[in-house]
Amino acid sequence: MNITRVLLGAQFLRLIDEGKQTDCLIKNGGTALLKKSTPEQENALNLQWLKRSRPNPFSIGIIVMLLAASTPWGWASIIYYFNLPVEVSSILCLSIIPFAGIYVTFIPYGIGRGYTSGLILIRYFYLFNILLSLTGTFLIIIQPAEFYQLMRELNTFLLQLFILCLCRYAINSNSFYRIISFLRTLRLILEAKKERELLQNSSK
Repeated sequence: MNITRVLLGAQFLRLIDEGKQTDCLIKNGGTALLKKSTPEQENALNLQWLKRSRPNPFSIGIIVMLLAASTPWGWASIIYYFNLPVEVSSILCLSIIPFAGIYVTFIPYGIGRGYTSGLILIRYFYLFNILLSLTGTFLIIIQPAEFYQLMRELNTFLLQLFILCLCRYAINSNSFYRIISFLRTLRLILEAKKERELLQNSSK
């Protein structure tokens, strides 16, 4: 069994594959792209149509928040293992927040424009969080500690694991699939409209 499929889910991986096919179709252009939309669809691109057709993007916000919340916990468990001074540990723990914040801002941007890059950013960030959590747990297990302290820190790991499971469920949910498919279709229609306008201008 493919470990990537187990970690990320089949539906999320299918979204990425479909996105790559869309990117290839747009890149190649031509009649294959024009067949993906009609002039009537292209002319229907107005605010009223978007408001009526667009699925709820709430799932995207949930995924971003879950990933952003999980990162500092996993990072902090690794920092505390080295038993550094409090000031140094605090600075190092807070240092990852700006990087994580900048990273997650590109996710809605890429997804909102129908790009596959947004999904790829989610994939890498999700796997990065899993790596942080597993590394932190391994360091907790190998360090000498009292039983109650060990149980307390393992409970933190279980909470991180719960957040990651919620994230996996969200990226494989039907609502997430619908919003990604809608934004990708919208991008296809817009690109087909540009292609059609170029052909019309060149034929004049």
